[in-house]
Amino acid sequence: MVSPLRLKTPDRFARRAAWILVATVVLAAGLSAPARADWSFSRSCVGSWGMHNCVFNWRDYPRDPHLRYAAGPVGEGERGEALARDRKWLDYCKPVLVKDRYGVSRYRYAKPGCEFGRAED
Repeated sequence: MVSPLRLKTPDRFARRAAWILVATVVLAAGLSAPARADWSFSRSCVGSWGMHNCVFNWRDYPRDPHLRYAAGPVGEGERGEALARDRKWLDYCKPVLVKDRYGVSRYRYAKPGCEFGRAED
């Protein structure tokens, strides 16, 4: 005859393990925070045999390090000058979008040097 203690013991441990698993999943889901998009941390290490270099970066508002942000025109006078300069460039260069043989749109200009911002001879 099988002892009742033997039947209950594995079942009791299985139920307890199931409850622990459910509680762990519920706690992990409840305590997890959403990802923050306004900061980043990165680490990079290079080297071996006792000679290595590590760099740690922390940015509150991550931006592309290869982009330089220039300030726009501040007053109405500067804004008017910028618009006049743009109109002058458009009249001189006459940019047109043309598709190359691969189907990529590229700008073509009426005068040389316009791709570099040249606006007069």
